[in-house]
Amino acid sequence: MIATFIGIRFMRFPLHVRKSSQENRRLNVILFTLSLLIVIPSIFSAVALVQESIQTSSINQFVNEEFPDDVVLDQAYNEDTKKLVVTISGDYMSKSDIANAQDSLADYGLEDVTLDIDQVPDLSELNGAELKQYLDKYISSQEEKKNIEKQDGAEN
Repeated sequence: MIATFIGIRFMRFPLHVRKSSQENRRLNVILFTLSLLIVIPSIFSAVALVQESIQTSSINQFVNEEFPDDVVLDQAYNEDTKKLVVTISGDYMSKSDIANAQDSLADYGLEDVTLDIDQVPDLSELNGAELKQYLDKYISSQEEKKNIEKQDGAEN
């Protein structure tokens, strides 16, 4: 309704009902105020959505470029703690490799993010018992994350 009114006013269609200039001014103020009440929250929502999208894209780019030789089993970002947990399988990463990955977060615009890398050995080299142990740990950690998300969702 507001968009139609504004469009008609900009196109300068004549009003069928003649009103005094004071009534027109009052109507314009009311419509302008309503427009602002609608537009301002929309702008904040759009900005938040764009920032979230940029951050998600940066995280995905970071993971794809920093762990090209590893199998990424999971990546989870906690916005409250600004912590990125990446679960990988492949060659063992040394502490210096992990530190380099942490340092390279700034290159992706993720300076305030802390990195936690969970390393799972190359799954093809494990025997059945070791594989079961790692998979059980992985499944339980995923269930914990889902439970935390459900609790967070219920609180909001």
